[in-house]
Amino acid sequence: MLNFSVCPAVAEDAQVIAALNESCFGLSSSVQEVARQIKAILDCADERLLVAVYRGAMLGYIHLRVDRRTYRAPRMAVVSVAVDKEYRRKGVARALFATAEELALRMNCEAVSASVGGSRAAQAFFSAVGCEERLNRKQYIKWDRKA
Repeated sequence: MLNFSVCPAVAEDAQVIAALNESCFGLSSSVQEVARQIKAILDCADERLLVAVYRGAMLGYIHLRVDRRTYRAPRMAVVSVAVDKEYRRKGVARALFATAEELALRMNCEAVSASVGGSRAAQAFFSAVGCEERLNRKQYIKWDRKA
C-alpha cells in the first residue's frame, strides 16, 4: 500500500490535472484554462478540489461540490475523480472518496452522491465504496452560445 496524502489542490497543480483530464476522460484543455477553473473552484465556499500526493507527485484528484436543493438536505456531489493509470487499484480513489465523506459530514451534508455515465469502471468503483444506484436520469442541456 502506498503511503500517500490527500490535501487541497493548489493553482500549481493545473498542469498535472490537465494531463489527468486528458488521459482519464479524453478531455483536452489548456493548462491556462485548467488553472482558471482551479482558481474559481478554490474561491468557491461550496466546492473543494483535493489531490492525492505521493513523494511529491500527484496521483489523482477529486472535485466536490455541495449540491443544494429546495426539497432536501444538501449532498456532497462528486463532480469528477481521476487517478493516474499507473496508480489505479492501489487505494487512491478510495482514499479520495473517504476524504469526501469526511468533508461531507463536516459540511452537514446528508450524503455523498455521484452521477456516472456509461463508464463501467466508474460504476464499479462507486458500487465498491458503498454507493447505491438510484434513478437513471437523462441529462438535458441547452447551449446558450455557439462553440
